[in-house]
Amino acid sequence: VGEQLPYEDNIVSIPGIIEPGKFDYYQGGVGQNVSYFDNTVSNNGTYRMDEYVDVEYNGESEGPTLGWIESGEWVEYTLSVEEPGYYDLTYRYASDIPNGGGPFFLEINGTQVSDNLYVGNTGDWYTWLSESVSDIELMAGEHTMRLVFVEGGFNLGRMTFTFNRELDYNPPFANAGEDIIVLSPSTSTTLDGSLSYDNDSDVLNYLWEQIYGPTSVSFSNANNVQTEILDLIQGVYKFKLTLDDGNYSSIDYTLVFVSETSDFAPVVTLNTSLLNTSYYFGNPLEISASASDLDGYVEFVEFYGDNILLGTDASDPYSFIWENISIGSHTIYVNAIDNDGLISTSNSYTFEVLDAPQCTGGPDNGHYTYQFSDDLNNPTLTFIPSASHVGDPTCILYYSTSGTPPGYFVTPNVPFTINASEGEVIQFYYTYSYNGMEGNTSADPHSYEIGSCNESSLGFVENDIPSVFSLRNNYPNPFNPTTQIKYGLPEDAVVSVTIFDVMGRSIRSLMNERQSAGYHSIGWDAKNDMGERVAAGMYIYAIQAGVFKATKKMVLLK
Repeated sequence: VGEQLPYEDNIVSIPGIIEPGKFDYYQGGVGQNVSYFDNTVSNNGTYRMDEYVDVEYNGESEGPTLGWIESGEWVEYTLSVEEPGYYDLTYRYASDIPNGGGPFFLEINGTQVSDNLYVGNTGDWYTWLSESVSDIELMAGEHTMRLVFVEGGFNLGRMTFTFNRELDYNPPFANAGEDIIVLSPSTSTTLDGSLSYDNDSDVLNYLWEQIYGPTSVSFSNANNVQTEILDLIQGVYKFKLTLDDGNYSSIDYTLVFVSETSDFAPVVTLNTSLLNTSYYFGNPLEISASASDLDGYVEFVEFYGDNILLGTDASDPYSFIWENISIGSHTIYVNAIDNDGLISTSNSYTFEVLDAPQCTGGPDNGHYTYQFSDDLNNPTLTFIPSASHVGDPTCILYYSTSGTPPGYFVTPNVPFTINASEGEVIQFYYTYSYNGMEGNTSADPHSYEIGSCNESSLGFVENDIPSVFSLRNNYPNPFNPTTQIKYGLPEDAVVSVTIFDVMGRSIRSLMNERQSAGYHSIGWDAKNDMGERVAAGMYIYAIQAGVFKATKKMVLLK
């Protein structure tokens, strides 16, 4: 149940920019065959993973782009055109096909409004160029624009529409009238399109159609400027008016609300188009909702997580940032309360919070450790050598989000800033000096999702009770001379925390006692059970709490 709505409930204004990855969504779930059609039932990209359209986020420079485009696919966008006119379009594209890709074309309300558009070869799937076309006729008002892909073979980026000049004719303008309230036991009302007009013609054709509703209504005459609709029952109906002068057409919509009382409950929707199915521990989640009230106003919106009130917002746009979310499965929904005290509950959404990956890693040969900062955008990456001769005098970092990575000279133990945005996945490796020879890890490169790791104590609240057992990454890591190990207990348990070397030998028993449910932390000062400092290198820390067991790695620096 639901209808097609603009991404984030924000209609694209024209003149303006369409970001292809921000296509319309369907309130009832996946938008396949509603707001788009994709030949495969999976997303090959990295953006809006709950939809089938293949979208990659290419940083701030290109934004969310369409990829893996194939013949027969289409996507739709809700537009609001400020004034009728001829518009220029500039679109970004990339293609590694020798002769380029396409064509594709623009369609509005079922009518093709552009020529077939082609793209050339750019030399790489991630090398972007621009192409421009003119004389795209757009009528004022709200429209659904469809991108129709006749053939694929290219990636599509931002589409910028600019006003060129006024139309050399006056198009029709449809007006379906104000929304209507019908009180039971009445089962009929009249739709009125008399405010529609066309300055060039007195001969206009009208067509009324039902978009949705709890029943199929009967029209007295669907081709009249005014028509009576019959067989209404309680619920919400939506109707479309199409106005046609023989050459051009215009569309408008109206709603009919049928109720036993003039006091209508608010309408509220949890916006799920921006939500992912999983998040890493420590990342805050922004929850947003749309709410309206036909006969009054929305007093406030309540945000719930796992049936617990998280917070409220009394101003539109309604949103709440949920922080300190424990590892495990969670369900969110919202309530809207109007000025009459009536309450409506939205759809719900379930997601998973995963333990954040470590900010550190390294190759199997143990020559170095790498460490990312936990910045969501443009993190730093540090090359930490296992010995003084590693990376001296030469240390080169190669990284990229796609294609052949360029090289950057870096200094061991000095952070280097990575130019990438949250959600992008980089591949990287090093070429470095090793005992007077060259070391290289290009045969087994590393990968990292920007913004995914978490070094800090964000989300660690001592008084909370976690829903599952967990062992967190120690912080800092690498470290010298001390580090903190954090873990969560959903119930009281006998807990043991032990440090091992890479040979599996027990180095230090940090704890072996019963603890109450909650989040806990214990430090290690890099000493063994005899109180002696241990050598630099990699160590394993392990926890056992009841039947729960887990291990993680950490690196002690010299």
